Amino acid sequence: MRHSAVIVRDDHLYVFWTRVGDAPESILLSTIDLRSDWMAWNESKEVMVLKPDFDWEGANAPVEPSVRSTAYGKVNQFVTQHFT
Repeated sequence: MRHSAVIVRDDHLYVFWTRVGDAPESILLSTIDLRSDWMAWNESKEVMVLKPDFDWEGANAPVEPSVRSTAYGKVNQFVTQHFT
């Protein structure tokens, strides 16, 4: 995991995340049903919710695997995360 953000809605935890090494990098979503005992929680299979589509997002930059570090220059990766 490279970036992450979480939100709880009703009985579900939504985990937004990026995976180190993905090329191109995208924001993935997994959910966890919180109604059962916490020891039995399992995450859902991830689904892609966002990827760079526009030049200003880096979509025209070279596609290279992301790494756990600061991204320098123009990259086809997420360099910051902000969910509201």
